[in-house]
Amino acid sequence: RTIVTAAGSQAALLTAFLRNSRGQLLVEDSSTRVRFTLLVGHGLFGAREAIARNGVANVELRGLGVAGPLRVRAEAEGLEGAEIEVRSTAAAPHRVDLVALPPSIVADRNSRL
Repeated sequence: RTIVTAAGSQAALLTAFLRNSRGQLLVEDSSTRVRFTLLVGHGLFGAREAIARNGVANVELRGLGVAGPLRVRAEAEGLEGAEIEVRSTAAAPHRVDLVALPPSIVADRNSRL
């Protein structure tokens, strides 16, 4: 998911894949700390750091009430960092449903609900 609600009711799972210079996943890596930094926007991480497990590190990101782009950077010592942009969208907490019963009426000026 690359979209989260600004109200924070939904989270995006951000996944950092640790790769070697040939692009292969570092599956033997289960100890590297990956730091996640919010560069742009208003968001909240479930954790600012995650320890890689089999070359993969995950964190959750939630919106903080302001719609717009959220730019995140992931960094680990000795590895090139990466950035991603997630979109935070406004979401109404409640809604109005409108239903007509019956769903149609005769247009003869005498019909009533």
